[in-house]
Amino acid sequence: MRLNIRVSRTMNGPEAPLGRFERYLIRVPEKMRLKHDLSVGDPLRLKTANGGKLVLTVQPALLKDIFYDEESCYVIKKIFDRVNLDSGKRKIEEDVKLLKSITLGCDPEFFMVDKRNNYFLSAGSIFGGKRTRLGSDCGLVELRPDPARTEEEVVKKMRRLMHMANQKLFNAMRTRNHYRGRELDFIARSSLGNKNAGFHLHFGLHPRLKQRTPATNMFLRQVVNVLDFYVSLPSSIPEGEADCGRRSGKTRYGRPGDFKNANGITLEYRVPGGYHMRSPMLAKGLIGLGALVVEDVLSRAKVTTHGFKKLSNFSTYDHVRELYPRIPDRQMVVRAIISKKGTLAQRYLDNIASDLIDMLGFDNHAKSVMEFIEYIASDNHNISEIMSENWS
Repeated sequence: MRLNIRVSRTMNGPEAPLGRFERYLIRVPEKMRLKHDLSVGDPLRLKTANGGKLVLTVQPALLKDIFYDEESCYVIKKIFDRVNLDSGKRKIEEDVKLLKSITLGCDPEFFMVDKRNNYFLSAGSIFGGKRTRLGSDCGLVELRPDPARTEEEVVKKMRRLMHMANQKLFNAMRTRNHYRGRELDFIARSSLGNKNAGFHLHFGLHPRLKQRTPATNMFLRQVVNVLDFYVSLPSSIPEGEADCGRRSGKTRYGRPGDFKNANGITLEYRVPGGYHMRSPMLAKGLIGLGALVVEDVLSRAKVTTHGFKKLSNFSTYDHVRELYPRIPDRQMVVRAIISKKGTLAQRYLDNIASDLIDMLGFDNHAKSVMEFIEYIASDNHNISEIMSENWS
């Protein structure tokens, strides 16, 4: 497919309907959408003048542009300069197809406390062990919802489990002598004292990635390197200095790069913290963000590894940066995540947001991801840690 692209007369100025978000769009007249079988919201992958890649989202062309030329597509000047090839035509990249068979899951943890003094109480006697959907691990409450295809479905299952957890807590305060007179509640934090709570993300693996071999491990490690930059770096920002103990601790658990190839079935990404159990919006945003990134990197890596048959083609950090040139040196990513104040991580937020919008499948996760990123980018990270206020 070849499209003629021009600089829009209105996308750059004060008349632009979506302001700064116009830089992520290509506005296509209806005539051209019908001709090329394009729909509003479709991602278009373009090759840039320097051989790179760019993904723009299709939106209707504006009236002033259509009046000038209804057989061209329109972008802002900055984007036009990136794709301004000598031929005047821009070739659409069609070789990368979105993988749609990835299942999503999680096992977030949170603390049971006495609200009178924020004193941590072990939840093991109320919530049982490690094999039930609602259980306990190392004294923390843990949800283990069944896997699903979308973040909305996962959070819906989490809501049911939270209802069960609240009921159990209420019954314990009413019937057990040990808990009578206490004001028990759940709080969502990544660390409390010397205890750490994680929000592990689970992603179903392609059949060729289920073999537990050194080659598979190196491949998954690069996937995790991408997740560290696009998921854990931004999600660490709202935790701030008050809740940095887990990600900046001395143990490997919860630090950048932490993952498991769980039973050769799923990739368990273990870096995000329990802070994101504060509300359904945060939980949905984190899961959706992880899904978007994993779908994108596996879709692109499938091409470079010839259908996951030659995993060595995606086995080094250089391979990661070939696909994602905005990812900085590994040491800088680690430093940004473990930084206690999060100021270093904030420097990368604009680049991350821009890349996310360019990713395959962005439209499938746009609402949850953008709401999550907007919260992170704001100055008001004031969602209460008391979970009963947000999960009712």
